[in-house]
Amino acid sequence: MFVIWLGLCVFLPGPTLAQETAKPWSHVADGDLKLAVVVTDNADYEKLWYSMPREATPHFSTIEKIGLGQTAFVVAFFAGAAAKDSKFQIVCEATIKKPNGELVEVPPTPCFSGPARGPLTDLRLVDFSLGINAEPQDPSGLWRIEYRMHDPITSSSCKVGVSLEVDVPDKKT
Repeated sequence: MFVIWLGLCVFLPGPTLAQETAKPWSHVADGDLKLAVVVTDNADYEKLWYSMPREATPHFSTIEKIGLGQTAFVVAFFAGAAAKDSKFQIVCEATIKKPNGELVEVPPTPCFSGPARGPLTDLRLVDFSLGINAEPQDPSGLWRIEYRMHDPITSSSCKVGVSLEVDVPDKKT
């Protein structure tokens, strides 16, 4: 399991013309490769996933907002990847854009190289999630996460965006 914890800078949001809202889940497909990403506050998402019977429909609660000291997990699932020698070779990466414009780049990382058990169309949890913990120095506002997945066997790639509102009280007093 590969988890990256993020905490970051100070920012006072200015006025905006159109207020965007959080988007705690999204999905996309490129041919047979499918990617779904959710933002959840369930730290036990792995336990929940692996305790479900294979034929069960997964349900993960999503969250749109976290406050000081709270943590959100950006969790991804895939289906339809190709296998070589009965193994997947999925690679994931992400970019987090904070409301102050700062970018956090998570480089390409193998995120599922396990055995291809069951049909290739089965939904699988990747071994690459992001943990976002709201800390006092973090900017308040909408954090955008672009999650990218690549299957080097087929050269298929998927990119999906989710977002999360982070609300950290202003330290001015």
